[in-house]
Amino acid sequence: MRSRSRIVAGATATVMVCVSFMSGARAFEVTSIDEFTDAIALSDEPAMVLFGTPTCGHCRAAKPHWASFEREFWTEKRLVRVADVDCVASKDICDWHGVSSYPTIKYFDGENGEFGGEYKRAVTYDALAAFAEHYLIDDDEDA
Repeated sequence: MRSRSRIVAGATATVMVCVSFMSGARAFEVTSIDEFTDAIALSDEPAMVLFGTPTCGHCRAAKPHWASFEREFWTEKRLVRVADVDCVASKDICDWHGVSSYPTIKYFDGENGEFGGEYKRAVTYDALAAFAEHYLIDDDEDA
């Protein structure tokens, strides 16, 4: 497991160290509210964010599906940004988003505001992929 230090500029610049609870997943690790707002909520790119904790059994069970989803939809195709928030290391982000159960997955499509919409389907690769393809990816390439 690797930890990364990030310097986040904003109204209150902070340095945070975050260890991904998804260990092995390459999803973008969000570590501050300012970073979340800039990189996810106010971005023009569609995004899905998994809020969880290292000790959550359901989060660990979701890990292989989330990693497969991230690999195909972000790493390979750059269609949907995939991010993780560790609600132990970054409790302020989870509190700000009203997250009280884990895992919670939210989606951001550029139209649903900085708090996004809550994904309420199965946390399997097939369900995540079907949701992203139907709701988040603009099929109108000719526009």
